[in-house]
Amino acid sequence: MAEAKGKLTEIVGKVKYGKQTIFLQRRGQPMAVLIRMEAYERLRSAAQTQADDAPPLAPHLLKQQRALVERARRLREQRGSSGTARQPVGRFPV
Repeated sequence: MAEAKGKLTEIVGKVKYGKQTIFLQRRGQPMAVLIRMEAYERLRSAAQTQADDAPPLAPHLLKQQRALVERARRLREQRGSSGTARQPVGRFPV
């Protein structure tokens, strides 16, 4: 990542004009990928098509999803300005 900071213009040129894919790493761990806009738009379109074709969630999964979203909302409210949860967080049912 540090090397990329100083060479951003060069790296973007390699991606756009050299049609390269660049993998950014920090301490050997993958952090991000730079790809051409055309490739990104193809991926985005494919993901949207896949999402549109996905079947709706089963009723029991919708119920579980709503419960988890509500629990997350309550936890955010409990954190308030202190930034820490006031009550311990239990396990989520799976």
